[in-house]
Amino acid sequence: MMTTMWKAMKRKNLRNPQHSVTPPARRFRHRTLWSIAPLVCLAGSALIAIHTHALGTSSNALAPQKKPSPNDCILYVTVFTDQGARLPDAAFTAHATGKNKPHWDGYSDSRGEFAVRVSFQGDYEIEVKAKGYDPQTRKVTSEVGQRLDVVFNLVPRSPKKP
Repeated sequence: MMTTMWKAMKRKNLRNPQHSVTPPARRFRHRTLWSIAPLVCLAGSALIAIHTHALGTSSNALAPQKKPSPNDCILYVTVFTDQGARLPDAAFTAHATGKNKPHWDGYSDSRGEFAVRVSFQGDYEIEVKAKGYDPQTRKVTSEVGQRLDVVFNLVPRSPKKP
C-alpha cells in the first residue's frame, strides 16, 4: 500500500514540481550533516593520534634514561646575575674537557638552576650564556658518588661604542 501511495505522490510531483514531497525515509537526513560527520571523526582520530604520539617516547626530553648509578656524580649549577638575582632561561653546554662537542645542553629553569648527571670521573667544562650577559666557562672535576655545586655570576655585557 505504501508503494502505491508513494507512486501516486511522485506522479503528482511530476505534474507540479512546486509542491515536492520528500520521501519518508529521507525526511530527517540532511546532506550537510552526513558530509561533515566523516570529517569530524577523521579530525578527532587525528587529534587523538597526535596526543598519544606526543605522550609517547618520541622526544628526547621524554626518552627513558639509563638507571642512575651510586657512582654517578651530579653537577648542580645555579646561575645568578651580578646583583644576586637568579637568572632563568640561561643556556648551558657541558662536555668532558678536551672534547669540543657538547654532551649535555639545555636551559636553566625558572629558579636559574640545572643539574647534569655524569657517569664517569673526570674533568668537565660547563659554559653558561644568557641574552645580555657575557658568557662564562668553568672547569670542574667530578668525583665518584658526589654532588658538586657550581655557581655562575653572569655580568651584563658592556654597551658597544660606535
